[in-house]
Amino acid sequence: MHYNRSNLINRFSRFSRWFCFPLVIAAFVISSGLAAAQPLLSAYQRSPSLLPESSYDGPLLIGIAGAAKVNDADKLLPELLGVLEEARQIFAQSESDMLLAPFQVDGLIEQMQALDGRRATARGSVSVISSAPKLPAGWYLSGFAGGRLAGTFYYDPEDEERLRMASITAGLSGTDLGSEVRTAGVARSEIALHKSLSWDFLGGVRGGVSLKYQYVVLHERNIPFIEYEEESLFDLGRDTSEFHRANMDIGITKALQAWTFSAVLRDVVPYDLEGPLSGEFKMRPQINVAAQVDIGFGELSVDADLLERRGFSHVPDEREYGIDFKMPLIPKLELQAGLRHFDNGVDSVGASLGLNYRLQEYFVLGVKFESSGSREFGIGGQAQVFF
Repeated sequence: MHYNRSNLINRFSRFSRWFCFPLVIAAFVISSGLAAAQPLLSAYQRSPSLLPESSYDGPLLIGIAGAAKVNDADKLLPELLGVLEEARQIFAQSESDMLLAPFQVDGLIEQMQALDGRRATARGSVSVISSAPKLPAGWYLSGFAGGRLAGTFYYDPEDEERLRMASITAGLSGTDLGSEVRTAGVARSEIALHKSLSWDFLGGVRGGVSLKYQYVVLHERNIPFIEYEEESLFDLGRDTSEFHRANMDIGITKALQAWTFSAVLRDVVPYDLEGPLSGEFKMRPQINVAAQVDIGFGELSVDADLLERRGFSHVPDEREYGIDFKMPLIPKLELQAGLRHFDNGVDSVGASLGLNYRLQEYFVLGVKFESSGSREFGIGGQAQVFF
């Protein structure tokens, strides 16, 4: 079997099937009408306080944004498959009552030790935002689905002795080994109502709140080394735990001349969830701050997490930092470039480049590519259309 780096993205798309229900509901309301102009998508992603306070009386709009990223910088997937193929040949020889040569055993042990701790990760998300006519003026409805996955190889030191015995006694089976591939994932889908308002007595500070229903899925599985297949790395049809919770976000925004400053406290209500094996997911509040400035020939924005986003099992905790720049190339075409880092001990700083096409203030199509190397890459996009 040959390694194809698009496989992780394909498997992650399967993960999003857990979240169809919230997005279908959001899409139903959106089909009745999405209000607000182009800034609605970016405002929703940053803070509820940035959403327009009053309803928008324009054409019907639909806005969707999504992104995905894959990181196999450790080259776990192709090298694991190569080692596995060699191991199966060796075990077939041993199970045929043939003794293994010492060099065969030594080579396999060295390769398995070299794989110890290597990991492959993936992340993805899709979101929808609307100002539905069935809601009171100034209220917005959104749907979100996203998650993170990690696969890691764990080498059992006792496998060295087991393998060396195969050069003395025939009959060793791959099921005798203790090494394994461990997969874990945490994903969340949300349906949320958002409301923003201005506080004139605080000098024009804007506030916002998001009331959220959350559906959380935890995935945890240990795959014996010899039973590993590339297609089973993220087999999300099994070994999952599902939970339903309520939560909320609170945001504030202050405009000061050409600058706009915002902060948002996400997931105010903490909770602990047990995974299908031994892992525990701890949802904790997160704080993100951002600043945006118009520099005349373009727009510059920066954002940073002040508190860690919690991981699960060997999906690591992380903080996200980013800087983005947008500049019009021609009246309808905008260049977008930036740097983004997920500070989690796994991902490298990624550089992104993209284009946004705008028709008046309503129709927007955008695509963005991100790369930190040939085996660590991502893609994102947004679309807003009117009827």
